[in-house]
Amino acid sequence: MPAIPILVVEDRPEICQALISLLANAGYTPRGASTCAEARELARQLSFQVILLDLKLPDGSGFELLSELRTLAPQASVVILTGDSAAASEDQLRSCGAAGFLNKPFGYAQLEAELRRVLGQGHDQSN
Repeated sequence: MPAIPILVVEDRPEICQALISLLANAGYTPRGASTCAEARELARQLSFQVILLDLKLPDGSGFELLSELRTLAPQASVVILTGDSAAASEDQLRSCGAAGFLNKPFGYAQLEAELRRVLGQGHDQSN
């Protein structure tokens, strides 16, 4: 089975590196971005099956980036990562085109379960 490419968009270096390490050890092919600009560039250059997207980034909103990613990477399932559970409800996130979300802090088991869920359903969101 080929490795599944995952883009991790997270501005906190320790969280981004921890996620990349966990995903690589689990057999995925992760890449990291710490800003909207880096995420846009990687989405233009590479094809990702899943994008893990933090909502608060130093150069913009994860919600705005999510809208752009729907165009740049329409094949990708986007999972929102947020430390602010009040930022948006699950319904709001799904209406923006997110395939799922995880509240920080989350454990590896939660991450793996969410990845299995979104990879099993594929990306069938419509805008």
